[in-house]
Amino acid sequence: MFLTRSKLVFCFFILCVPAARMDAANFELSNASISVGVLSGFPDTDGDGNANLTLPYNATHSATVNPSTITANYDLSNSRFLIDLTMASQATFTQRTSVGAGSFKEITPAEDILVQYDGRFDFDLPADSMTAVLGLSVAQADNNTVILVNEDRIHNTIFGLGPRSFEMSGEFTLPAGNTWLMSYLFRITANSSSAPFTGTGTGYLDVRFIPEPHSAILLISGGIVAMCRRRRRAYGR
Repeated sequence: MFLTRSKLVFCFFILCVPAARMDAANFELSNASISVGVLSGFPDTDGDGNANLTLPYNATHSATVNPSTITANYDLSNSRFLIDLTMASQATFTQRTSVGAGSFKEITPAEDILVQYDGRFDFDLPADSMTAVLGLSVAQADNNTVILVNEDRIHNTIFGLGPRSFEMSGEFTLPAGNTWLMSYLFRITANSSSAPFTGTGTGYLDVRFIPEPHSAILLISGGIVAMCRRRRRAYGR
């Protein structure tokens, strides 16, 4: 005899509860802003973004000072921050140009949250006096004494021209009871001596928020599955 229908439904329901529990993390987002910009000296500047961001958020922001440009797509929620972008930076013979995207977000978790992140920046710097930057930092907001992440990638053409890639990945626990400042930066800067060449780049940042204790929930789920199987074998004797 197999498990009764009611017991099977009970096991299925218990297994589904942790899955739903892990869909979104419980945190408050405040003082959150995102921005993209092209800075090539006044008045040749352009920028776009959102200074009062709330979740969920899905939008595209762009800025252009021809031929320099940047476009970034944002898909942000309590379970995932996903950003992908493309940019081009060209200086004039008299003015440096910097093209970039960045943000500042204060996150206050109501519970411990496991954070997993993955980022990549593919860029091509074809002439001297160009720089590419990829950065991600997470630190305690009030005094920055506790630093959870400090990823910093910088390449200057003094160390070589042509295509390069930055990659970063990792995970950390965002403890409850404190406010944490998360910031990121993608940027290509072209100095005037690099004109008329153009530095280009594409990249993404993927940050996932998983409520703790996710491992304990998975262990409980596994125990329930094992229990259901044992009962099924017992009835089958």
